[in-house]
Order: sequence, then structure tokens, then C-alpha cells
Amino acid sequence: MKILISGASGLLGRAIVDRFKNDENGRGHQVISLSFTRSGPGLEKIDLRDEQSVSNLIHDLKPDVFIHCAAERRPDVAERDPTGTEKLNVRVTEHLAELSNQFGFKMIYICTDYVFDGNAPMGGYDVDATPNPTNFYGKTKLAGEQAMLNTVVNLLEVFRYGKAETNNESDYVLTANVNCVEFQDPLPPILHCSSEKEYTKYKISLEFAKLLKLSEAETKNLIPQPEPPKLAQGETMRPRDCRLSNRALSSLGISVQHADFIDWWSAYLHTNQSG
Repeated sequence: MKILISGASGLLGRAIVDRFKNDENGRGHQVISLSFTRSGPGLEKIDLRDEQSVSNLIHDLKPDVFIHCAAERRPDVAERDPTGTEKLNVRVTEHLAELSNQFGFKMIYICTDYVFDGNAPMGGYDVDATPNPTNFYGKTKLAGEQAMLNTVVNLLEVFRYGKAETNNESDYVLTANVNCVEFQDPLPPILHCSSEKEYTKYKISLEFAKLLKLSEAETKNLIPQPEPPKLAQGETMRPRDCRLSNRALSSLGISVQHADFIDWWSAYLHTNQSG
């Protein structure tokens, strides 16, 4: 199976590429990594905003699956450059949806938990929760999601991706992408992938203080904030609590277990300090 992955030089894109290339089941997928801002060995450089170039690429490569990771995902940048952000997050996605129908390849679209307003219910947002983005970044990603859902005949999946506690915790997101490509039965159109454990920035700071064995005097400025801090100039509001429920993913038999936050960082610090 030939798989194209956009945004392949980013953190998530690189990890998904590696997972497919090192598939332990030996399914031997041909993976083609697409990137624009960074170039290097193994990366096909292309500007996704250049519709003719993208059309030519799809015509020449004839992929079976396209995993769309590329996006402007920095909320503050999105607010400062709405035109560029809309072109990349919305129009590029619409064009890929059109090409999917024209050439018959399947689409996986990586979305975001920022399509929600940050008032997550107990247990997190389910896949059928009503989106209500609070910033421009979330609005453009939701528009891209709707383009996929409304246009693509061969839509394989929309993944709304929540924040992971460590890089390794995106592991089950990668597994989900690999498994969805191979799934024989019809899949629900939207799946959520997020950490199963809740951590606020305050709680993370306390855990790091323990791991680093900081004294009480050194941590006296760690104070929880009941209200969001005032925004600096150029900053945009982030949704407060966008926890996603993984129930739909679990129902497919895909594991949502992740590395324990404290154990992972404890091992990491031990390895680097001893080295």
C-alpha cells in the first residue's frame, strides 16, 4: 500500500512515518513523506498551497492513502496571519478532499481538540459532541474537518488529536493510524486520541519539582491559578479544558494505554543525568 504523509517533518508526522516504516507486522507499506518548511533525506518537498503541484504529485504517485498532518497549528500565528492560516488549514484540505474523490485514494485527516470550547464534561468530549472553537486556529481546523466529512467519498478517518504528556504518549495515536489503514470493517468517521490521564500545568510543575528534588523554598512560586492568566500582546485565548474521550477508539480494540508521566520522566532524567 502506498501512503503519503503531509507534514512529515513535524513531531507527529515524523513519528507516524517511523511507525509505518517500522511496522512490526511487516506489512511493507511504501511511505512517501511530504514536507515544505524543512527538507532533508527521505522528504519530498512540496508546497501544499500550490494546487497544480499537488495535483501533479497525486497524479504521478497514485497513492492509496493520504494522511494529512500538515497545518498551521500555532494559535497565536493563526491570529496574526488569518489569510495564510486559512489557506493552509482550510483551502489545502478542501483541495485534498477534491483530489481524493478524483483519484480514489483514502484520506485520514489529523484534527485538534481545539475544535471544542474548553468546557469538557466529566470523562471528556465524545466524538459526537458539538464543536465550538474559541480561536481562529480551532475554527480553521474545524472547517477543514467539515470539508473532509462533507466532500470525501473515501474518507478513512478524522482524528481529533489531544495533547500528550510525553512524546512517547503519541504512540497509541500512531498505532491507531496504522490500524485504521488496515481495518477491513467500516470505521466511524471521527475518532479521538488523547492522554487517558489528566494533568494541569500546575500539577506537571509539582511533579517535576519532586523529580528534581527541589526544596520548598525553590517551589514557593508554584501557585495554582483559578482563572486564566491575562493575555500578553499578540497572544490568543486557549480553551481551558479540552479533554477528549477515547471510548470510540477503545471500542475498536485499539489500546489507549500510555507511558506513565512520572515513570517516563524519571527514567529520562536518570539516563541523561547519569550519561
